[in-house]
Amino acid sequence: MKKLIITLALMLTVVCIFTACDMLPGQPTEKEDVIEVIDGYVVVNGVKTDIKADDGTCDHTPEPDVIEVVDGYLVVNGEKTEYKVHTEPTITVIDGYVAVNGVKTEYRVDTTDVIEVVDGYLVVNGEKTEHKVYAELTITVIDGYVAVNGVKTEYKVSTDCEHAWETVTTDPTCTTEGYDTMTCPLCDKVVRTNKTEKLDHDYATTYTIDNDYHWYKCNGCNAVDGKELHNLDDAGVCTVCDLPTVSTPGVIYDLSEDKSYAVVVGYTGTATKVKIAEEYNGVLVTMIYNSAFHDNDTITSVVISNSVTSIGVSAFSSCRGLTSVTIGDSVTSIGDFAFADCDSLTSIIIPDSVTSIGDFAFSDCDSLTSIVIPNSVTIIGDNAFYGCHPSIYNEYEFGRYVGSVDNPYLALVEITNKNMSTYTIHEDTKIIGGNVFYGCSRLSSITIPDSVTSIGEYAFSDCSSLTSVVIPDSVTSIGCYAFFYCSSLTSVVISDSIISIAWAAFEYCSSLTSIVIPDSVTSIGAYAFDSCSSLTDVYYTGSEEEWAEISIGDYNYDLTNVTIHYNYIPEE
Repeated sequence: MKKLIITLALMLTVVCIFTACDMLPGQPTEKEDVIEVIDGYVVVNGVKTDIKADDGTCDHTPEPDVIEVVDGYLVVNGEKTEYKVHTEPTITVIDGYVAVNGVKTEYRVDTTDVIEVVDGYLVVNGEKTEHKVYAELTITVIDGYVAVNGVKTEYKVSTDCEHAWETVTTDPTCTTEGYDTMTCPLCDKVVRTNKTEKLDHDYATTYTIDNDYHWYKCNGCNAVDGKELHNLDDAGVCTVCDLPTVSTPGVIYDLSEDKSYAVVVGYTGTATKVKIAEEYNGVLVTMIYNSAFHDNDTITSVVISNSVTSIGVSAFSSCRGLTSVTIGDSVTSIGDFAFADCDSLTSIIIPDSVTSIGDFAFSDCDSLTSIVIPNSVTIIGDNAFYGCHPSIYNEYEFGRYVGSVDNPYLALVEITNKNMSTYTIHEDTKIIGGNVFYGCSRLSSITIPDSVTSIGEYAFSDCSSLTSVVIPDSVTSIGCYAFFYCSSLTSVVISDSIISIAWAAFEYCSSLTSIVIPDSVTSIGAYAFDSCSSLTDVYYTGSEEEWAEISIGDYNYDLTNVTIHYNYIPEE
């Protein structure tokens, strides 16, 4: 019998204690299970079974199973299962059926039923069932699934499969262990092997601060190291982290028109270390306006307060002496060119609050060797990290990615060879950045993995050989000009998570003949299908009345001269 049957047989053999509270009437005294292999057969509590044990000699099995009990739970090959052994056995009700230690039986009950064990059998409302407890457990296979005492479990097995293992490696992080997952596509058996320990925390080399403390934050999780109170000099600068803790004179603020918030618009001070105030004239400072610190060669560090929510276009561009930036944890957007040409900036941590990073935001920061992109980011603009130091990238196939220790492949931001006919995007990628595949003239096909949630502006623009695209349901946004001038593109299926088709998204796709548009779409931007001169059929999953409610922008003439097929049901 194959390895999984043995594992599950043993697992379900030892899970045989049933109780509705602490102990049920007639229940035998608990004892410790002894599981061993003698002469190639499994022996349970000294009783030899007819189950042959896998000794690891078979060339299609990764290694022999190791079965043990740790802290009252069954552990198989070092992997703790959910099955309790002689430790707080439980009888519960799942979907109206009695479940013993989480395994649902065929006995339907309700909350008023009396469940007990008499003479080694499960008894419900005084009626003895056939479900044995502490008596000659029988393990069989029914319809390809392991069954215990005739009750089929959820574990699928095969008694005669010559496994053809496919292995996927999950790398360890500072929060999770690593392991290999071996899957047999013939019988769906899954084995987890080669467990590796968690990594040490990857602490940033620059401090994170608040008004009272400074500390080093792990790039992969929320762990901190070296947290201590500031030691301030007379200017309010900490002598340890070398960052200002009080707002800096010379920062110019201006009130909004309705005087409900303040904006940073410039700097005339002489201090090299700058902190933005949280309040001005009794209201919060919420924005650093466009070019507020542009081309300032004197500042070396800046602390952006927690009140700020957006950093404007070119706010700190060409600040060539800037070496340290602390971004407050309320910032949601970093504008175009915000830190472009800051060529002394060596590292930066993007806080979890940020959702968008603009075009060229960190371009030509050629000393930038460390950057952390959190999972909160959903949009990365064109060439956001163009010209940065190569060490910030994680490379896979021909792609360059940025991310964190937890997900190094969060965002695809660059292709190193634009002459390939196809590319493989990493399965953990969430963002396809702007301009990534722009001008890949030989690209004929692309598979966008289900992990991707956004496709940036110009991402596939001018891919003149691309013939068809399926946008998975995980994608919620497509940037402007995303497929502009894909002149060979003939068909498109749009994700039913898309609400708006962006400006000029498919403009000049002159070979496009059909497109599937889901009823989730409420607006189609101007020029979205302009110059799609071959477009003849639109397959719309909603009704004619719903189509009439869609806001369609100007210059979509080719969209109005087509046959619209309403209530379309996409093929599975």
